[in-house]
This record gives sequence, structure tokens and C-alpha cells, in this order.
Amino acid sequence: MKYRKVIFISLLLLLLSFTCLLIFAQGVGYIQIKCEPGAIVFLDNNFVGNTSLEQVGLILQDVPAGSYVIKIVKEGFEPQSVKIDLKVNEIYVYEVKEFIPQLDVTQEGEADTDTIKQRVGSILIETIPIDCIIEIPKLNINKEHYGNKTKKTWEISNIPIESYKVNFIALGKKIEYELKIEEGIKKHLLVNVLNNEVKELAPQPLTIGDIGSAGGLIFYDKGSYSDGWRYLEAAPKSTEWNKKQWDDRYVTGIAGIETGIGTGQSNTTIIIARLNSDSKTGMAAQLCDALVYGGYSDWFLPSLDELNLMYENLYLKGIGGFTDNSYWSSSADAVSNAWSQDFSNGDRNNKYLKYSHFSVRAVRAF
Repeated sequence: MKYRKVIFISLLLLLLSFTCLLIFAQGVGYIQIKCEPGAIVFLDNNFVGNTSLEQVGLILQDVPAGSYVIKIVKEGFEPQSVKIDLKVNEIYVYEVKEFIPQLDVTQEGEADTDTIKQRVGSILIETIPIDCIIEIPKLNINKEHYGNKTKKTWEISNIPIESYKVNFIALGKKIEYELKIEEGIKKHLLVNVLNNEVKELAPQPLTIGDIGSAGGLIFYDKGSYSDGWRYLEAAPKSTEWNKKQWDDRYVTGIAGIETGIGTGQSNTTIIIARLNSDSKTGMAAQLCDALVYGGYSDWFLPSLDELNLMYENLYLKGIGGFTDNSYWSSSADAVSNAWSQDFSNGDRNNKYLKYSHFSVRAVRAF
């Protein structure tokens, strides 16, 4: 019996030694990803975790040695990835670079589009020769990433306000140019590589029906910037509300409500203050004020004259997906009535009670 115990213990020790040998032979390593919190991490397209402030990113332990692709994804920004060869007992550190916003890039109407929340300026570029490599390092634009220009025009929209170094490469030459992006302005560059020349043409103003800075439709241009705005844009059809009330009963004593162009924002502010004081919710002005679209939250219920501009410059031209219904304005006519406009015939009415149910479309100024 004594010898049997000795043999059993010896076999057990041998088995444990063999197991340890297998584990050691397989080998593992560690991966530390240094990144701001809130990013998603994939290893060979398999989700492995989210970066956090506590770990200054994410730490992966006991990863079998071998080749992997690490991919970092953050909503609204370009993903980052790297291919690594992890060795046994190695601590591999991957420091993620600053995230680059995703952009809208168009060449003669052909677009590669991703949406970002910050929409501020744009560039339109023409080059001689047409075939040209465009590099904008801060936006991660290069030959492999959007920058291979092969058509007459090359355009980027939704660029954050900042100064950018831009390189133009063609005919074995490289031109460097410093470009400043300004809010609401489309910079137009004419690049002559033959003459080593970059001309910045006069900014192109937006026109009626163009896409605004928040992704809506331009329906008014007052010609120049004043009081912080030049254009009015209407929110897209997908944001429209139907059968909504101006108020659910008579409202007394709302002073300062106007009908003119440029008064919709102040009207909305006044209306909301009164509705909130009466604990109202879901009314036309409140819906517009609460709207967040295209990265902006400064939408409002248009005044009567602003609403009429939408009717004339968008609806009558078949733009914007408006219905033949009546739409509320932010202009009140009396204690019990508010102004609306019937888009089926253009009539502006102050005869309807505020608790009538009409359509609502938000607008914003920029």
C-alpha cells in the first residue's frame, strides 16, 4: 500500500509538471491600450472591452502569443487599427493617436459620407492639373484616405474651425499652403501646380435650397452677417411633427410676440417661458426648442414671415418634403388665437384657436 501511494503521488506530480510545461509552451503576453475613455476595442474583429479612465485605456491579460489586429472605434471619428505580433511574456503598449473627425468628401457629386456632429466650414478645391494628391495631416487626409483627386472639383464639408496645413502634390512637385476654416464659409482654392500658385477665391455664399450648417435646407439669405446670423435653414422632413397644438387652452398676457423675419427665436423663447410656468409640455414651440439635429440644438418655431419664406422658397419649389397641411408659426394674434399658414394655398390665418392641431417644422439661424 505504501508503494502504491508513492507511485500515485509521483504520477500526480508528473501530470502537474506536464500541465505547467504545456501552459508555458503555449505562452501568453499582455496588451496595454492607452486611449481616452469611451472607445470600443476589438481584437481580430472580436469585441474585448471599452477604454476607461481607471485603466487609462484598456489592459488585456493572458493573451496567447501570436499575430493580432487591434481596432479602436469611437462614434463620429475615424477608426484606428494596428497589426501586432505578440511574443511570450511581452507587454505590448499601443498608444492611440488623437481621433480624427469623420468627414463628408465629394468629387463632382460622388460622395463618401459619414456624419459628424460638428459642422462649421467647408473647402472647394480645383487644381491644374486635375490629377493631384491632397494632404491635410490634421484631418488624416492623404493619397490612401480621400486625398487622391482625379476629377475637376474636390470638396470637403463639415470641417471644425481651425487652421490647417494643406499639401498639393503633382508633377513631381509639392506646394504647401496654410488654410483657415471659418464658420459657415466655403473656402474656394484654385491651385496651379505648374506655377507653384494657390489662389483663395472669394467665399461662395450659400443659395436657397442649399444644405445648411446643421443639415437643413436654406430658405432665406439676408445678404450679410449681422446679429450673429445671415441664413435661415429649415429642419429636414424627418423631424417634422403633425397634429400638434400651439397651446392646449387660452393663454393670457404673452407680450413681445412679433411676426417679422428674425423674430422667431425670441418669440419661441417668450412662449416657452410661459408654457413652462404653466407646466405645459409637447407644445409646438417646446418641440422645436428641444430638437437636436445635425449637432445643433438652437432650433426654434418660425415667425409668421419666416414661415411664409419657407412656403415660397421651399414648398412652392417642391423642396423639403412639406405637406399640404397648415403649419404653426410662433406669432400670436390674440389671447386665444395664433398665426398659421395653409401650405395648400398659401393663406395666412389668425382665425384658429391655439389648441388646434397643425403641422410643425423647426428652423434655425446661422
